[in-house]
Amino acid sequence: MPLSLRFSIALVLSIVCLAAPALAGIDEGNEAYERGDYATAMREWRPLAEQGNALAQQLLGSLFYFGYGVPQDYVQARQWYKQAAAQGIAQAQDNLGVLYAKGRGVPQDYVQARQWFEQAATQGYARAQFNLGVLYAQGQGVPQNYTKARQWYEQAAAQGIAQAQHNLGMLYAQGQGVPQDYVQARQWFEQAAAQGHAGAQHNLGVLYAKGRGVPQDYARAYMWYSLAAARSMDDEEKLATDNRDRIAGRMAPAQIAEAQRLASRCEAQYFKNCQEAQLEEMQRQQGGPFSGHAPSSPSNNISAADLRTLHTKAVQGDAQAQFNFGVLSAQGRGVPQDYVQARQWFEQAATQGYARAQFNLGVLYAQGQGVPQNYTKARQWYEQAAAQGIAQAQHNLGMLFHFVDGVPQDYTQARQWYEQAAARDYAKAQHNLGVLYANGQGVPQDYVQARQWFEQAAAQGHAGAQNDLGALYHNGDGVPQDFARAYMWYSLAAVRSMGDEEKLAAVNRDKVAGRMTPPQIAEAQQLAREWKPKAP
Repeated sequence: MPLSLRFSIALVLSIVCLAAPALAGIDEGNEAYERGDYATAMREWRPLAEQGNALAQQLLGSLFYFGYGVPQDYVQARQWYKQAAAQGIAQAQDNLGVLYAKGRGVPQDYVQARQWFEQAATQGYARAQFNLGVLYAQGQGVPQNYTKARQWYEQAAAQGIAQAQHNLGMLYAQGQGVPQDYVQARQWFEQAAAQGHAGAQHNLGVLYAKGRGVPQDYARAYMWYSLAAARSMDDEEKLATDNRDRIAGRMAPAQIAEAQRLASRCEAQYFKNCQEAQLEEMQRQQGGPFSGHAPSSPSNNISAADLRTLHTKAVQGDAQAQFNFGVLSAQGRGVPQDYVQARQWFEQAATQGYARAQFNLGVLYAQGQGVPQNYTKARQWYEQAAAQGIAQAQHNLGMLFHFVDGVPQDYTQARQWYEQAAARDYAKAQHNLGVLYANGQGVPQDYVQARQWFEQAAAQGHAGAQNDLGALYHNGDGVPQDFARAYMWYSLAAVRSMGDEEKLAAVNRDKVAGRMTPPQIAEAQQLAREWKPKAP
């Protein structure tokens, strides 16, 4: 699997921002963002950003980067990120590094990228540590140095970054910067594979097929190849499928059946550990809104006096203060990180009917943070928040019925919850509704309906919906076949995605380009440049 830089998105975790008066504008902007009301988010954040609030500057930069509520403008994104970065916001420093590495809004400059990544990485920011590892592994902006790549990958991997875990496995498998060691490679691949990383799953299949670092085991190889094929695309999917079919030729039917059973069981386990793979979607159920992947909020926004005041109000029964103290405990901001304490504060606020606390309790139970993992209780708390109109809770309920092991799969229930969230213009739910119609899950297969839902989400800048619209136009499903439109949607999806999703959209775009004339490609590129997100 190729190494790739990974852009860190600031906006997907907005539910955990504080509602304290000093950050009221941030909180209101986040609520507007979650409704897809980007113009209001801009109105709330921009004055704060202009007053020098570093978090608002970081958030504003992301609006411009993704083109949410404003024309996409990498130059403006860079300017706001740079102001936040100058105040020490690690996420902004990392994002600046990505802009320089990709040449977006600035000339491509790996040396500048490295300098920004280093500033964020030395603060412990995991994505920047991973990105530095990539630069050292590829010799971009620095002399190629696998030892330093390994050191940075190790720091990111320790914080759960699956790509870093996978790349560490590659270093050990290839003996780059370390003695070749298939046992170590296997251990790192296993950690990444447990998060649903397709490349790591494929590589585990190779190790089991060849008996490297593990006893040779065709059933395990078949299982890992099957899982990788289900998560891969195009050439990578074909490679995993070919390897699976090749290994099947050495197996008895009973062994194949056992391998398929293992794959099904393992597939179910991933949904306990990899909700981020299904959601930016399930409010990042893996690495959810309280994990080390969450955006770094400046700790100096919370003084000791503010903490004492907030704690006093929480003890006195103020639901908003209880919610806010739960957020602080979950994030480890101003107080030691403690999910048990977070759960207790959320429970106090939730029993008073505070909807966002009910939602966050649902997330804690779904993730097993501060409590044993319990999807039944997660569902109960989501339902209470959903009844108060929290679109994320409605969407997450849909995700529970759609994907999650431990909850009986029920596409009809999933559709009903997605519809409630989609009615509130929640883009992720609109996209998932489109997926149900495209796949005929819980509804008759209907590409026209799928297209309509994808269009609503795509108009808000949802990259997955844009890619899926491209596929509909590419194949002529629910629309007349139109390669220019397919190219346009794939292009838009590519610039709004990261990692494997970015690669998928880019591969799809290049594939459809192979069926187009140069004038058609030029027309499609013009369509992409002229596209604007939906006005709120």
